[in-house]
Amino acid sequence: MAKVLLIDAAAQAVREVQSSGLADLQKMIGGHIEIAHVWESKDVCFVDEHGTFKPQKHFFRLAQRGDYPFAGNGVVVGPEVYDDEGEYLGDADVTLTVAEVAAQVIFLSRVQADAWGKANASEPAMTFMSIGEDGQIEEEVIGRMGSLFAEMPQPEDESEGDNFG
Repeated sequence: MAKVLLIDAAAQAVREVQSSGLADLQKMIGGHIEIAHVWESKDVCFVDEHGTFKPQKHFFRLAQRGDYPFAGNGVVVGPEVYDDEGEYLGDADVTLTVAEVAAQVIFLSRVQADAWGKANASEPAMTFMSIGEDGQIEEEVIGRMGSLFAEMPQPEDESEGDNFG
């Protein structure tokens, strides 16, 4: 078991919890994990990679990132641990404290997240990067924040999404 920090968007709180691995992390965030941020300490924040494709009422932003809101919960884990042969052993306990992460989290309601999406409608939400014939990185915008937030399903009722790990 490893100590992790749950960013509970519905409760608007950050708290310490225990995780026994990937299945626990996925349950805490409600889906497949995607890296949202890596701190200098090598602690990593994961979010639901399909969070904006689900009906959501609760969001958060990380002040250090300064970009878009994340839908649903986040979880902060410690650095990965490997043995002398390079075999992955799991994650160490998170080194950041509840207070350190809480100071960086900005919680948003659905209304606030939608307003953010409208205000940033022209910003890229999804890009595809490739290496061109000249060896330079080429970036193609395949989705913008306006369409991403506009197409996000609305929750059916007020209780949906309130039960988090």
